[in-house]
Amino acid sequence: MFKIGRNICYLLFLGGMFFLTSCLKDTYTENLNKEKSQIATYVLSQYPGQKPINSDGLYLISHSDTTVGERLSSVSDYAVITYTGKFFDETIFDSTDPSKVSSGYVPWLPCGGPFTLSMGSNFYGMVEGLLKMREGGSATLIMPSSLTLGDFIPRVYDVKLLKVYHDIATSRQSEFKDAITAIGLNYKDSTEIFTIDSTSVAPNDTTTTRPSIGDTIAIKYTGMILDSVSNNSIIGRKFIAEDSAKFIVGSSNYYLLFRDAIIKMKKGMKATIYFPGKYGFGANIVLYPFKGFGYNGTYSNGTTGQIMIPPYSNLVLQNVEFLGYLKKATINKTTYWIIDKTRL
Repeated sequence: MFKIGRNICYLLFLGGMFFLTSCLKDTYTENLNKEKSQIATYVLSQYPGQKPINSDGLYLISHSDTTVGERLSSVSDYAVITYTGKFFDETIFDSTDPSKVSSGYVPWLPCGGPFTLSMGSNFYGMVEGLLKMREGGSATLIMPSSLTLGDFIPRVYDVKLLKVYHDIATSRQSEFKDAITAIGLNYKDSTEIFTIDSTSVAPNDTTTTRPSIGDTIAIKYTGMILDSVSNNSIIGRKFIAEDSAKFIVGSSNYYLLFRDAIIKMKKGMKATIYFPGKYGFGANIVLYPFKGFGYNGTYSNGTTGQIMIPPYSNLVLQNVEFLGYLKKATINKTTYWIIDKTRL
């Protein structure tokens, strides 16, 4: 009796699983066919005669000469692009220009500006489209959801391929050298690329000391990606502003430039520090939290989010100021770091 009951339960379980699988399969097929129909209707109305460029159903409508310009060729390549993503009803859900994004949507790159994409990325639709384009070109990509978010909602991206990097580390280093030269600084391939404004400290000031390796100090600064130079001025995207940050001199490899500049400063001095990409975040792609910064440092609508700092990005730290030495103090059994007013 027990065996019969167990067998009946097993058969019921198999039947239930078969029913569930059939329902899921029918729903998937229905959604897939619906999406294919939407894409076919859209292409027919907007770009009649166009054919997909691959078996996944990706369409590419080129708006530029496809016979000139550098091409991407390897998964190790990087593409610098601007784009606007929209649905078939023209609602814009994302753009490298946040001002274009429709109400109710938060752009993935709220700071705006060009986006650097690895050809090894899992954004398959964009990667496949870019591989068919050339540097300086523009195109419209119509993507089935299988090449984007897998949600059965097709998307349209208007894309411009601004720059192709085959060796991004070397190219960024060259760009850094050009930028430094353009703003009138002497370039040298070292970590000591910075300028210091000492006008706030008297030349004969012997009472104010310079920090040493291991000192804990408070500093103020603003961090920015160095995108380009125009009229001898740096153009870029700010990603952090610190009014007072605790910093241990020489505590981290990332802060080598901080260290080299700070140990040459006295309290009250200000500096601008220029980071070649290899001395900044290096090959890492960093998603950095920010508040309210827009492109080129102008304030946006206060939206908070993250800015993506691309690999080997050249960085600038502006308004770096040595505020003073820090010491620990215990107040109501809680330990704080405070300015040491006995140390100048």
